[in-house]
Amino acid sequence: MARAGPGRGGSTRPGIYGPRQVAPSEWSVIRRVLDGRAGMILPDGGLVAYSRMGTRNAAHAVLLAVDRPAVAAGRIYNCADGEQLTLRQWMETIAGIMGARLECWSLPRELATAAAAIARAPGHVLVDTSRVRIELGYRDVLPVHEGLRETIAWYLANPVTRDDYPWLSDTFDYAAEDALVAAYGAAVAALSPPTEAVPPFVHPYAHPRLPHQARDHRAR
Repeated sequence: MARAGPGRGGSTRPGIYGPRQVAPSEWSVIRRVLDGRAGMILPDGGLVAYSRMGTRNAAHAVLLAVDRPAVAAGRIYNCADGEQLTLRQWMETIAGIMGARLECWSLPRELATAAAAIARAPGHVLVDTSRVRIELGYRDVLPVHEGLRETIAWYLANPVTRDDYPWLSDTFDYAAEDALVAAYGAAVAALSPPTEAVPPFVHPYAHPRLPHQARDHRAR
């Protein structure tokens, strides 16, 4: 049995990208580029990473298990691409392939509700794929950047609609997103301490400014 990537809340279920997948997560980025958005809200700088797998790679992993029944019988394999991206890298890669740039509008997870459709777990969820690589010899047949390029081309030819994907949770409410980003920026500015109230950083190690000095300017 092969399984790929994390689901909501960190459970293990397919985190698949590619043409005809049932969860069109990439559309959240693609449509914002098409709509001319300058940025996208991501939680905590978009630094979280989830295991994902391209459809071609997932099919390859399943067929490896089918072709090696003596090895794969009764086994469970975690499957994911060999290269994984953070949420921010994933957004930037999609935008870059489309010839655009999206700024990461970083908000604390508790406020980044607009990203709920793509930020599926509160922390990193990276599965260990060593078993499928060692026992079945799995290697990616399509690198992640090529897989995303194929995915984007498919969605541009087959735009996502709510009729086709009634479970799509991204509302694309840009007015609400802009208001939230502005309110957060104002709150941060209001809470920022005066410059003189910030203690200066002092490195814990001695830093002589000239060669062969026995002590630095702080007599250390």
